[in-house]
Amino acid sequence: MEQYRNASSLAENDKKKGTIKFSIPDEEMSKIQHYQPKCNEYLRWVHTKANDLLVCKSYKDSVYWGVIEKETGTRNGKGVINYTTGRLYEGDWL
Repeated sequence: MEQYRNASSLAENDKKKGTIKFSIPDEEMSKIQHYQPKCNEYLRWVHTKANDLLVCKSYKDSVYWGVIEKETGTRNGKGVINYTTGRLYEGDWL
């Protein structure tokens, strides 16, 4: 079952800034639900993944799971970005 996000106030997909998936595929949602943060005390992943603005945002070299700014679609709040090189960042975006 896919989870759908309200895209009405957000810009359409923007290749330069990343592609937001408002309909998160089951495989990706499973990864999000089972993700074990390196620093859970800080990230509070249980609360983050329950946020209505949680999205999966794909870039050329990475994937972001986290909260976005509703009006602009930019990363804003807690999230995780995983680069194809294996580099991982958990934290806040402003």
